[in-house]
Amino acid sequence: MTHRPLSDQIALVTGASRGIGAATAKALAEAGAHVILAARTATDLDKVEEQIYQKGGSATIAPLDITNSGSCHHLAAAISGRWPALDIMVFAAARYEAQPSIAAASPALQQMLAVNALATQDLLSRFDPLIQESRSAHIIGLTLPKSQAPYPYNGSYYASKMAMEAILLSYGAENAKRDTIKVALAELEAVATEGRKRAFPDEKADLLRSPDEVAKAIVTMIVQDYANGWQGKL
Repeated sequence: MTHRPLSDQIALVTGASRGIGAATAKALAEAGAHVILAARTATDLDKVEEQIYQKGGSATIAPLDITNSGSCHHLAAAISGRWPALDIMVFAAARYEAQPSIAAASPALQQMLAVNALATQDLLSRFDPLIQESRSAHIIGLTLPKSQAPYPYNGSYYASKMAMEAILLSYGAENAKRDTIKVALAELEAVATEGRKRAFPDEKADLLRSPDEVAKAIVTMIVQDYANGWQGKL
């Protein structure tokens, strides 16, 4: 990208230490945004930050567990003390575990709901004041294709993603009268990530989209703009 259409914008990417999150953070930085890298593993975030700086971008690492409400509160306070607004949020963090639908109230289900849905609501709550200050805020949740029905041992993950969708779309609807806040749900087909490889070890990764391809599509969405409440395949 020869120009920087997102210059002067502040972006927050969850799950930014690897996979789609890391690729998206790097693509946003290449487009000119200053990117806040949120994930649990500081050493991995350091690597992503270094790669961003090597290409002339800028970033700030934020090692935290997004399911810890106190940590999210401190992150929002730190960002608001440094920048007047938050312009971009990409919810790339996700937790997946295969389990039978009858495994009610299992630890895996609780963790998927915590990462995929409840953390989304908590982060929106913490960062809403900064989002409201943006002249053009773009909030993107990565989710499942609508054509993909739950398959065996996938019901809990599917349910957590549908909960995330409801939270984001509701937030967008609550801000519908403002033309400065736009929420989108980007439906992703299978992407060649390490998490996907662990979940589907027999799958041929070379037939899947790469995280870099997805990241470029996300940046294009933001630069070209979209209607609040947009849902579609990315």
